[in-house]
Amino acid sequence: MTDVFGKESTTVVKPAASSEIGQAVTCDEAIEQSMSPKDVRHNMKVNILMDSIFTTGSADMLLVAGPLYVYLNASNTLIGAIWSATIFGLVGIILSPFITRRFKYKKVLVFLTHVPYLAPICALGVALVGSRSMGLSNEWLLSFVVAMMIAHWFFAGFVTIPHQEYVAACIPMECRGRFTGYSLTVGSLGAVGSSAIGGVILRSLARPMSFGYLYLMTWVLCQGGYVLALFARERPTPVEKSPKPWSKAMLRAAWGDKRFMRLMLIYMLYTIAFGAALMTFISIYGFRVLKMPAYTAATLSIVTQVTRIVASSPMGILIDRLRPKNVLPFLPLVAALAVSPILLLRNSWGVYIGTSIAALYFVGVWSTFNCLVYGMPKPEDRAGHYTVQTLLGYTGNAIGPILFGFTADSLSYNAAFMIIAALGIVFFPLVKRLASTFSADPRAYS
Repeated sequence: MTDVFGKESTTVVKPAASSEIGQAVTCDEAIEQSMSPKDVRHNMKVNILMDSIFTTGSADMLLVAGPLYVYLNASNTLIGAIWSATIFGLVGIILSPFITRRFKYKKVLVFLTHVPYLAPICALGVALVGSRSMGLSNEWLLSFVVAMMIAHWFFAGFVTIPHQEYVAACIPMECRGRFTGYSLTVGSLGAVGSSAIGGVILRSLARPMSFGYLYLMTWVLCQGGYVLALFARERPTPVEKSPKPWSKAMLRAAWGDKRFMRLMLIYMLYTIAFGAALMTFISIYGFRVLKMPAYTAATLSIVTQVTRIVASSPMGILIDRLRPKNVLPFLPLVAALAVSPILLLRNSWGVYIGTSIAALYFVGVWSTFNCLVYGMPKPEDRAGHYTVQTLLGYTGNAIGPILFGFTADSLSYNAAFMIIAALGIVFFPLVKRLASTFSADPRAYS
């Protein structure tokens, strides 16, 4: 039997010794009850391409953020606060359950919510490109960056829940690990090219104009990519069975799902402890402490993308084979490993190696959590569960950067990274215990 791309399907063998695991199943065999293999192949192609274009575009935004903040002389605490602007997305998260239950099909909503979400990135690009001709000072630009990032994250609150429901309705549980892996692989291939172009722009054009062009590239690619969502063959969500938004039934369904709440505890721990440190402050450390040139941000981005290219598809297939619950506890050890080169080498090579290992960590996190978060709720409970998850995620994303930035300013980068390494070791047995109650059987998930 063929897989979702028409190739020989990978059989997921389930050990006979486990009482919770039944017979071997393949991706296609498992999805025939819910949607045809043809529809799944179509959805995989559409969504992989959509996610890949978004990854390509967002690489430019991540490429420019560190050098821009250092160029504008933002403190570590302020940089942490900018990344913590995710807290403004809580408004959209609170309102999203009222909006999303009016749409049996989420693809139109996914496209529409991305327009205001990405518009502040376009505005940032325009302001930075025209800053010198308009006589804008660095102080004004820093204030504008803060304002636009607040607007960006405010509208992000309306994006997350519809997007999660959309993916859950398009990609079956048995295929979600490889879906994330393939998306990251293809997207990272595009991001290598995008980052190379970004490096040329940063090296050849004056600042801050060069930063502005990268933001405009981000906006064009990310907004254009989400047009593809309209072409998915989505399964309708039974919204008529959904609990009323913020009702006791909605909250009871989420709180009563003990395995989901355990997953949310793990999610919060990972988000607060490791998210900002590995995604943002490794590069900030390089630019601020080691005085790495701004254009080396392109090299760091390419290192990240190459790691994703090499690791994403094998990681996705491995997670589908071993099951997400068995991979989840090892991710903190990868996080601890990511900061080790920085502590040991204390030069640019430590930053490059740490960046590569951090990319591997995020590949594992995205793949495992996508499988479990998309699969745990019943279809009618998705909006409520995803609302709880997004609230916790945004809160964690607000706390983590401020904590790390404050620690780096108050103590030192070395002390902050040593804390991350210690937490990675401590979290391994804790997460292994928390995840022990999760099922390894894909049929236990929706």
